Amino acid sequence: MIAAPDLRPELVKLEARVRDGVRHPQNSSQSLELDVTSAHERQQSPKEPNERHQSQEQSSKRPRVFETAYSTYTFEESLGEGGNAYVLKVKSDSGESFALKLLKPEAAKSENLKRFKNETQFCRRADHESILTVVDEGFTTWKDTKIPFTVMTYCDGGTLRKVLSNGSIKGSELKYFAQILEGLRYAHARGIVHRDLKPENILFNAKDDQMVVGDFGIARFARRDLATNVETRKGTRLANYEYAAPEQKRAGREVDHRADIYAMGLMLNEVFTSKV
Repeated sequence: MIAAPDLRPELVKLEARVRDGVRHPQNSSQSLELDVTSAHERQQSPKEPNERHQSQEQSSKRPRVFETAYSTYTFEESLGEGGNAYVLKVKSDSGESFALKLLKPEAAKSENLKRFKNETQFCRRADHESILTVVDEGFTTWKDTKIPFTVMTYCDGGTLRKVLSNGSIKGSELKYFAQILEGLRYAHARGIVHRDLKPENILFNAKDDQMVVGDFGIARFARRDLATNVETRKGTRLANYEYAAPEQKRAGREVDHRADIYAMGLMLNEVFTSKV
């Protein structure tokens, strides 16, 4: 319902015009009618263009504060970006740092939402030091879309790509690759195939001196770890092409745990030869 315009200021003018109308009877009625109409129009007028622009700009900006049932997380910096999600560094209201994974609005569609849900459930339940842990989750609104996010352990050493380039694990490569393989063995024992192993999806928790497998966004889950069923469309290629096994590069081929082992072999080869 549209609110009635406040005509009180115009009524004050009306009184003055009525008194004045005695002196100028021909012009008074037209002037009064115009004043009342203009007040109504001002009440009904849409937002000015710059107000509309500011409103649209605010809704398009990425959220900086994320609330869950029990905590509030504030954006600190961007850590990375994938095809479907952003990864941000956030700080909780208790002052602790975490990583937050936020789906992009354009990716918040049925299939991606189901994959996000499956990944969240597995990483909340996983009980292994080499699997990235989800500690909290929630929803935010961005571009008029309800977007899910997960809060994860923050790995302060960055990605495997970063530690290989800066030489911080030089001389201990086999030790850290053994940690990655332990995480992979845990997943495979549960019937889970990662399907997207690459240096950017392996994280180094320097504080605990631990390599961690992350980003199970396109993993294939066994029924016990499946929150919702996801049908992969025939012909869809999900993996990063550079580290994909041959069967992943051909549409319609069955992919199992051996594709993950192949990707690990490529990464280990890269450590010692600097080539994939």
